[in-house]
Amino acid sequence: MPASRRTKTNLSANVALLCAWGMTEEVSRCLASSIARYFSGDAGGANTNSVASRRRRQSGKQPAVDGTGLPWLNIDVCLGILGHILKGSYPASVTARESILKSETAYNAIASALRMAQSAAERMIKPQRAADVAETCSTMIKNMGISIECYGRLLVHKEAMKGEIPMKLSPEWKSLVTWVTNAILSALTKLTTKDGYYPLMDLDL
Repeated sequence: MPASRRTKTNLSANVALLCAWGMTEEVSRCLASSIARYFSGDAGGANTNSVASRRRRQSGKQPAVDGTGLPWLNIDVCLGILGHILKGSYPASVTARESILKSETAYNAIASALRMAQSAAERMIKPQRAADVAETCSTMIKNMGISIECYGRLLVHKEAMKGEIPMKLSPEWKSLVTWVTNAILSALTKLTTKDGYYPLMDLDL
């Protein structure tokens, strides 16, 4: 199935069922480890020059499972699942979302993995690497953007779970928004990737 189809397919019902079976932490670890692997470069993602990535490309092999026996998922699948879970009122999405938010282990695993997208973006826009930014492919930038959006949604949902009115935004969320405004938007206005993609052209402003 093409990546675009995988991203749009709503697997919330499947995830909600697994959570109902008491597998919330396993689901979260599976998503988190796959996202972390992508942004660490072990899947040929953000750090495609890593020793592990080069060896796997040379051998033509990718590990099917992580060290705990959970499967590695394609980044499009992971972000597609999280995207559906973290937005909308579809009952299965709400069920899966609440299961993850109520488990500190599950929540922390996913939050930590999504923060790696922020770290990857920070490395990309460092002044000393400005010449390399234009060589970044559009797929990587899109995945960074989707992951950072998911991280923001996750933080907001976590605060909303407290039921406080008015809802207070956490220091982490405020810090993320400030960083996106001051660092990311500023960098993206100057960026066109090697495949001619301009990251802001699809924004509905």
